[in-house]
Amino acid sequence: MKKSALVLLLASLSCVGQFPEVYQTSGQLNGRYWGSLDEHSKTQFIVGYSEGITSSLVTPYVALALGSSKLDEKGNKLLKDIMQLLFPRGTPYGDVIKGLDRLFAEPENLPLPISSALKVLGMKFRSDKAEDVEAELRRLRIIATKQNQN
Repeated sequence: MKKSALVLLLASLSCVGQFPEVYQTSGQLNGRYWGSLDEHSKTQFIVGYSEGITSSLVTPYVALALGSSKLDEKGNKLLKDIMQLLFPRGTPYGDVIKGLDRLFAEPENLPLPISSALKVLGMKFRSDKAEDVEAELRRLRIIATKQNQN
């Protein structure tokens, strides 16, 4: 059983590098990849991404619980803020998908990694100032363009 699970894992990992180069920006899946997905696949992607973020951010809590340290209120707030930056928590998955579809409908946003686009969406869903959202989007476009040129 363990051997077959290991073979499956290794086969899965080898598929990661199989995406066409145009679907990646610095090794991260981008808006072109997003546009290639059907609605069901977009939902699976968003649910998996959200669960992955949640799991990775729960690890510090578990580590602290096993040790003698505890997170104070400030540390707890910091972890929640980080989580909110990485994924727009509390927003229905369908709304996140529609937001990504709209963002990636603009060709200049296609090179953006999906993770960067989710950061911009989080800003929009939090009702950050429009000029702050636009400035962040411009900054991310510049980074993505430079990464694609290398």
